[in-house]
Amino acid sequence: MPRRNLVTLLFVLLAVCAWPQSETDIETSLEQWLSDGESAVDVEQMADVLQELRDKPFNVNDTSDMRLVEMGLVTPFQQQALKVYVRRYGRLTTLAELYFVPGFDSVCVARLLPLMAAGGAPQPARPSIAKALSHPRMKLLTGVSMTSPSAEADPFRLYTRMRVDFGDMLQLQLSHDRDPGEGWFDGTNFYSGHLMVNNIGVLQRAIVGRYNLQFGQGLALWTGFVPFVMLGVSPFRLARGIKTASAFAESNYLHGAAATFNIYKGLTATTFYSNVEGNQLSGANIGYHGQGTRIGLTAAYTSLAETPVPRATPYNYYALRESNTMNISLDAARMWRSLLLYAEAAIDGHLHPAATAGTQLSLGRNTLLGASARYYANGYHAPYGSGPGGGGAYGESALRLDFQTTLNTGTAIAFMTDMVHYPYLRYAAYSPTYAADLRLQLSHPVTPNLTAVARYRYRAKERNGVVEPQPNYQTELTLRRQLQADLIYSDGDWRVLTRLQGVWFACDMHEQLTGFMLFGDIKYCPADSRVSFSARATIFDTEGYDAAIYMTESDLAYNLSTPMLNGQGVRMSVVGSYEFGHGWNISAKYATTVRLETGVSHILKLQLRLLI
Repeated sequence: MPRRNLVTLLFVLLAVCAWPQSETDIETSLEQWLSDGESAVDVEQMADVLQELRDKPFNVNDTSDMRLVEMGLVTPFQQQALKVYVRRYGRLTTLAELYFVPGFDSVCVARLLPLMAAGGAPQPARPSIAKALSHPRMKLLTGVSMTSPSAEADPFRLYTRMRVDFGDMLQLQLSHDRDPGEGWFDGTNFYSGHLMVNNIGVLQRAIVGRYNLQFGQGLALWTGFVPFVMLGVSPFRLARGIKTASAFAESNYLHGAAATFNIYKGLTATTFYSNVEGNQLSGANIGYHGQGTRIGLTAAYTSLAETPVPRATPYNYYALRESNTMNISLDAARMWRSLLLYAEAAIDGHLHPAATAGTQLSLGRNTLLGASARYYANGYHAPYGSGPGGGGAYGESALRLDFQTTLNTGTAIAFMTDMVHYPYLRYAAYSPTYAADLRLQLSHPVTPNLTAVARYRYRAKERNGVVEPQPNYQTELTLRRQLQADLIYSDGDWRVLTRLQGVWFACDMHEQLTGFMLFGDIKYCPADSRVSFSARATIFDTEGYDAAIYMTESDLAYNLSTPMLNGQGVRMSVVGSYEFGHGWNISAKYATTVRLETGVSHILKLQLRLLI
């Protein structure tokens, strides 16, 4: 199909359906991470975190709730400004009052509105154990999805999750997940669950079953969801220790037991053990959380079921070749008025070091400066770590600078540049290489309900060129430029987004590749209605894998759809939800992609949710 015909078809589709859901910055960051091609992204864990926040919105008047900071949706300065505002002026009666809180500009407020509620003051008194046990709340989730027929035994996925909460004290979760091609309820299926208790005497939290651990900035130990850093904000992580794990993620989780104890006035001790298919992790963390100060010491010992035997390739020169390893790290963070400082240093069993440090400085109401650095020695290994940047076994040193501000006109500016040096052999290049990543975002409120956003990204990176015969490799420089324009409309029940995106990719070995995408999306989600729906129509034309485009589209609860658009074609999706009775919800999604090269593919999902 000629490109002109594709463009014409897209404009017809947009005329039919031109309003979308306003995506959160975390979903936009996910698209950026996926386009990197080297970042480990746990989509299932992220879908769980986002859905839990939608099911239990953040109470804007509960200034002790740190979930938004933990997820990276607001900065510690914004959390502190909100706390001061509530203390000085009293509880917010409407979410519109967020505009008066220093640091909460129109872009930030628009991002948070779907996830927040102006509830009453939090209840400090905790119910007794007997009262909590006598008032259980059960959430039952079951769903089935069917993809286009393939070589698999069958195209069906079946999943079920049951969770019972006894107040905030006790939680029980059981789940089952059958992927396409597996047998029905046999040993190939994936089962998981956990039992968690909170705040009983000196016991702050204990969990048995499936869970995650997150300490410091992740150099020694961090599993599960990694918060995506908002553009213009340095990559500070608010680690929360023991966390529940997604019911449907089949990797990047722990299984065993962990417990955190309150020792004395902000001093805690955590101990843990995990065994996942013979891969064992054990250790402890000592932490102190005071007024504006966080300090932690983590020790983690890993014993793998089998000794790794890497393939004999140049990029595996520094790969892990031992079944046992030890990681020790010391982390600290200090927030004083408008300044945040944080750092973590770690070593492994062979004394190979890793370190990261950063700062954030808040200037005035809406200006934020940030800088951070990271370093991983060539032989540093942390099997259960996930630090900032690429990190890991192949070495990396980098400097990142961040800036964001809001002008008097309401225009918000966010900027980030990340300069990286890879001094050792790695998968993408068999020689020392450099990379640079620059991102710029401009956002302007055209009207109270309409916002225009422009994003530009420039990334330069060296990689192996295609030279025959192997293994004689030649490094080539790759350049990827990406320009994106969004028009977002939000008016109560309706939320709107139209996006045009172009990609230009160039390298030494072939001519420039280009790609573009245009979509329109509509979401109707009234607060007092049982019916909600969203629909999207997308047209794309990319000239190769290097010019492929990622997007995030609406999906069912605890699902996150991130299709990669490659080649020429059209994609359409529709999601609908209906609540009937008390606590019953049924939802469905249908999506189809028509590619000129490979034909048509479909996916159909059905889901039932029950809250008792």
